[in-house]
Amino acid sequence: MKCPMVVLLLLLVAGCAWQPGHWRWQHPDAHYAEQYRWRDIFECEDYALRVASNGPPFAVTQARDYGGWGNLDFELCMEGLGWSLEFLPGKKRSR
Repeated sequence: MKCPMVVLLLLLVAGCAWQPGHWRWQHPDAHYAEQYRWRDIFECEDYALRVASNGPPFAVTQARDYGGWGNLDFELCMEGLGWSLEFLPGKKRSR
């Protein structure tokens, strides 16, 4: 009986400590970021798709948000353009 209670308590503490927020691509130049974020995302998504198309078929399909983290080729392309993925606390804003 103690073990399930301990697990429940740990889940409760972890849930209370969880900070809501979202990940967003940030650029050092704020003016550039607002103007070109989606252009660079589209460009890097296209690049990642072309690179992945050269691999085995099972590697092409991935379940992730468009423009989000989870694809190394996409992330390297974005970082090459000067972007960094940062966690922003608080609720996610609509695009």
